[in-house]
Formats: sequence, structure tokens, C-alpha cells
Amino acid sequence: MSRTTSDDGEASVAVGAEESRRAAVLRPLVQAYLNGAGSLESGINDAVWELGVSRATVWRWIKRLAEEGGRSSALAPRKRGRPAGTTLISGKVEAVIEEHLRRYYLRRERS
Repeated sequence: MSRTTSDDGEASVAVGAEESRRAAVLRPLVQAYLNGAGSLESGINDAVWELGVSRATVWRWIKRLAEEGGRSSALAPRKRGRPAGTTLISGKVEAVIEEHLRRYYLRRERS
């Protein structure tokens, strides 16, 4: 996946050939998934074989394509994990932890 910068300074994602190929294979399955049309098993099996990925990955991609209106960019690799700056505890709890660390563990050693 490559990034390009437009005249207004905004970065846009250029969809690669692999994402386009995946989308072409998966779009009929996405339509069947959205329409609730029968069993997708044979189509899923064909996609697994053609794309060389697991069934779970094929389902994940189908759902992503469905959520994002079938755009190929939905299949671009995503960074894993929490977004930068995400905190799991509140500021008050963080302050209590920091205070206790300072008070009990970050003391000067006796000489």
C-alpha cells in the first residue's frame, strides 16, 4: 500500500493490485452475503483456494467489504493493536499509581 499526498496536503491511500484482485474475487460473495442468498460454502471454498488464505480471513474480508461499500481499499493491510494514545485506565487511577510509585518505590537509597 502506498500513500500519496494531494495538493491540499491530505494523504490518500493508493489501492494496490493485490487488494484489487482480492476484491474482484470477493465481490460476488459480498453481494450474496448482503442479500442473504443461500449458502456461501462453495464460494468461500473457492475464494480460500484462489486467494491462498484461511476461511476466517475470507470471512473477515467479506465483512469488511460489506461494511465499506465494496471499496478495494477495505482490503488494504491494517495496523494491528490499539491506536496510539489509547489509555485503558482513567486519569485518576493513573495519578494514584504514579503517586504510590513515587512515594514507595522511587526513594533515594541510603548511603
